[in-house]
Amino acid sequence: MGLVGLHQYLDRVEELLEARQVEEASAHCQHILQQEPYHIDTMRLLGRIYLEQQNYNDALKVFVKVLRADPEDLIAHAGRGLAYKEKGDITKAIWHMERAAEIDAYNITVQEELTTLYKSAVGYQPKNKDLTQAAIARLHVLGGFYSQAQSELVEIIKKSPDRYDLK
Repeated sequence: MGLVGLHQYLDRVEELLEARQVEEASAHCQHILQQEPYHIDTMRLLGRIYLEQQNYNDALKVFVKVLRADPEDLIAHAGRGLAYKEKGDITKAIWHMERAAEIDAYNITVQEELTTLYKSAVGYQPKNKDLTQAAIARLHVLGGFYSQAQSELVEIIKKSPDRYDLK
């Protein structure tokens, strides 16, 4: 049997997850993490597997490890949002889903989930979904408007010094 690259292996594990062979996919992720304990892509996939298994506590733990390595990981924030939602902590679910929306302001799935969370939190669906200041700053960066992004980020960090993802 020939050697398989790690990314190819993960692609196969993801196929297992999509085929609902969750236990086997989990075992493969655990195997990879025994060899490469800090492999972010594997941790991210394992977090998704834990969500599928409704193992929300472990999903939260894995996704926080991903966020320590990359505070702007869309999947980890969205995953934590979903896990907190299922655990009934809507405030934390909204916070993480808002971070995911800031990272990818035009992600329809994230926007729909955020709308659902707002509706469950306040009892109605907001009409306008304005971009947050952080989302605007990220769009400025993507567009090459660095001085505008810097101005936005400085203002946000003054208001919320715990926003390490923006520092």
